[in-house]
Amino acid sequence: MTVEPSGATYLRTAAAALRRGASSEAVRRIRPAIVLDPGHADATILAAMGLRASGDALAAVRLFRRVLAMRPGDPYARGGLAELGPDSGQPSRAHDDQALLARARESPGQSLGWRALGLSALSAGRRSVAWPALRRAALLSPGDRATLPLLILAERRGGARVNWIAQADRALAVDPNGSATLEAALIAYREARDSAAVLRVGKQLMLGAPGASGAYQATIAVADVALRVRDPKTAGRLAARAEVLWPGSTAHAALRAKLLRDAGQRKAAIGYLQDVVATGTDDPDTVGLLFDLASMLDEEADAVGAVAALTAANRLAAARSAEYGVDRRRFLTVLDRLAVNTVHPIDPKTAAALDVSPVFLFGIPRSGTTLIGEMLHRHPQVETFDEVDPLPDLVGIENARRRAAGDRNGLAGLLARPQPFEPRDAETMRETFHSLLKRHEKHPDRPVKVDKSPLGLVYIGLVARLFPRARVVLVLRHPADVCLSCLMQEFAPTDALASFTSVQETGDLYNRVMSFWTEATATVPLPIHTVRYEALVEDPESEMKRLTGFLGLGWDPGVLDHRRSIGRYTATPNYRQVARPINRDAVARWMRYRDYLAPAWPHIEPWVKRFGYDVG
Repeated sequence: MTVEPSGATYLRTAAAALRRGASSEAVRRIRPAIVLDPGHADATILAAMGLRASGDALAAVRLFRRVLAMRPGDPYARGGLAELGPDSGQPSRAHDDQALLARARESPGQSLGWRALGLSALSAGRRSVAWPALRRAALLSPGDRATLPLLILAERRGGARVNWIAQADRALAVDPNGSATLEAALIAYREARDSAAVLRVGKQLMLGAPGASGAYQATIAVADVALRVRDPKTAGRLAARAEVLWPGSTAHAALRAKLLRDAGQRKAAIGYLQDVVATGTDDPDTVGLLFDLASMLDEEADAVGAVAALTAANRLAAARSAEYGVDRRRFLTVLDRLAVNTVHPIDPKTAAALDVSPVFLFGIPRSGTTLIGEMLHRHPQVETFDEVDPLPDLVGIENARRRAAGDRNGLAGLLARPQPFEPRDAETMRETFHSLLKRHEKHPDRPVKVDKSPLGLVYIGLVARLFPRARVVLVLRHPADVCLSCLMQEFAPTDALASFTSVQETGDLYNRVMSFWTEATATVPLPIHTVRYEALVEDPESEMKRLTGFLGLGWDPGVLDHRRSIGRYTATPNYRQVARPINRDAVARWMRYRDYLAPAWPHIEPWVKRFGYDVG
């Protein structure tokens, strides 16, 4: 009986040939592994190295770019491209797309041509070409294990709503052990903030190929989970392992700096980060390190250094958003379309039959929603969902359903009318919303469900029509502190968050969102309770008693005990704060940054005065 070699065998023999200087033999030996698994990044790197050594620079560049499409930031691919030079005599990428598109159209019912087009476009960062090509390939061949991981990567480069869990589950169902599938699934589960799935897939990658670059990415992901559940010992052990795997990467540098800071060695963390970013301030991979550096310098009261770091960070973040096709104007258009007219109450009998849960916890990002959501979660009757975004997901699903039925106006058309939804439509949307929450539910025995979704406040009109007995909590904080905190934080590149790379655009977004909220809440018949962040940190017991009373909950002093948050995964960027005693460190921080915030001030000053905050 003949036993077919495995992908690992091809990798070992090709690597051995490359070490001997037999570059052509290395390419020949690795090709079967790429045929077996076209999305195998490690095999593609070896092939690119072999081609580079044998003098075929053009082919090597193409493969290195393919690796970066599959694994953005891969140091070997980046190094290979840097060594070959920015151009390397390559033909026009647009010309490549046109040629591949022509080939795909010659056999439109075969997936291979569409997959090739999608991979080429993804390598060049053109998601507008890659995504539809890969989606068509996946539709033509639903069981193609090479296409599904690439489709996940193409989804990641856009700003649209994506069911990441479904995408990852689908890919793993087709190919549960392929390295490319596992790496793509890891990305998808991290995007979905599914910590249990991240741990499961991450450990599988770490055990399956302990020395491979995919194992490095998995090590980083599992260490990040450990940090977010406040397990520094495990995070430190994994960071050390990652440093051995890839000494030159920046991903473990972020882990190392955070561990130093959390251990009380902030100055050492600052020095470490300054050394790491000193030679790569234009490197897109350093964006997170620069934000971390700015935050630590701010904690040291070094406003000048913090501004320099966050200015560089936001410049890189803006470039990344542009590369991903993110556009703040799309979100502002959505905001305008969701303008709320007077909402007429629904039939009292229908309203009385509906549950009072969920609770909606809203606020501009960085206003304090994470802290309040975590404190509520410590109550034995409450489960807080940490920005799993069921409202925008519901809107996407409902719009797709209506488009399929021939309704071009979608949900926005319904929201523009003051009349209640048709009972059947409303019930369908409620069921969809609860099913979306159910995906992330971990405490079915807790009756009060809190949807913490800061910018979900733009869907207040939808909430009023679907959940007339819902209770809404708005978190307020000094507008200047909110804007500063948003500018000092790395966010995912999405249309809604793209404004936070510019001081002026951050102020403009604050003004437009709060104007929307003020006009909308004047027309919706919902109980709304406002919590001021500054009052909460000044007297947490009194504020939380008022809040739990508003929610109909009995008082439990455990909501004030930060130790109850240890071990709970916090997906949001400020996970450090929720497991620490409440303090006033972030109150009035903006005063050290007056000059930096000047472009935002015309937009936010009216709100500072309206809310009764200090204008400085």
